[in-house]
Amino acid sequence: MSPLDHLLDSMKLQSALYAHLHAGAPWGIHFHHDHHSRFVLLAQGSAWLSSPALGAPVCLQAGDSFLVREGVPFVLQDAPDTPCQRCSELFGEGYKHNVVLGGSGPQSLVLAGRFVFEQPSVAHLLAELPGLMLLPHDAERAPLLAATLQLMMLESRQPRPGAWQVISRLADVLFIQAVRRYCEGSDHRPGWLAALSDARLSPLLHAIQQAPAKRWLLADMASLAGMSRSRFALYFRAVVGDSPASYLTRWRMHQAACLLRDSPLPLVRIAEQTGYDSEVAFSRAFKRTTGYSPGQYRRQQGSAMMA
Repeated sequence: MSPLDHLLDSMKLQSALYAHLHAGAPWGIHFHHDHHSRFVLLAQGSAWLSSPALGAPVCLQAGDSFLVREGVPFVLQDAPDTPCQRCSELFGEGYKHNVVLGGSGPQSLVLAGRFVFEQPSVAHLLAELPGLMLLPHDAERAPLLAATLQLMMLESRQPRPGAWQVISRLADVLFIQAVRRYCEGSDHRPGWLAALSDARLSPLLHAIQQAPAKRWLLADMASLAGMSRSRFALYFRAVVGDSPASYLTRWRMHQAACLLRDSPLPLVRIAEQTGYDSEVAFSRAFKRTTGYSPGQYRRQQGSAMMA
């Protein structure tokens, strides 16, 4: 399993709630700051998309979609000058599956949903993604992504028993494919995802994932990357945006968080498996990195799973 596979698996995507927006021109909706990542698919018609994360408004056509990171607002309209309603006014306190808005003009069907992740320790992965990731309908460049979107459109246009579950699971696939597509591209900001697609650093990241408990020295890391220690340290920081030592600690803490959540191992064993000589040293590092003691984190995750 690659580091990216491990990260995606550990996210534990709990649910992808969704709603159909049946919109007739004139219509507009403002999705304000939210605590969840969202996906939006234009299944029918057209719409204008505006967001601070975009340089200029974009006209979407049927089959186009996008992912929005938490906290990033955006607006959908039939035309750039149409007044907008706030999404909270349409959805209220709950999450309705079907919402009708606008007038009697040309119709658009929007499939909108939000992702809920169980694992807070992967917040750094979400933070590395663009604020808004456009996924244009393009069967030539991304056939698997296009096929997933096509299935989602079919399920949304002709709702049948089980459609909610099918679309939710397809949304899981959509998220993974979007992250993979971003990693395979060339427009990366410094971070883990950039390092995963870097020819020199990717083998090192694989090695660290396979042996997090190893006593990793700078010389060992530089050797795997095929560079001198001084050049490696500068190169690593330029690509990842962090020092090799800080990256190693963050990966170990991610592994530890997964073990605390998913296994009954005592803290001393988790400390050993993540490269710490004692439970005390591990506990200090974990709290310094996450803000929680290992015991607090394990109890919190247990309570969340029981809720």
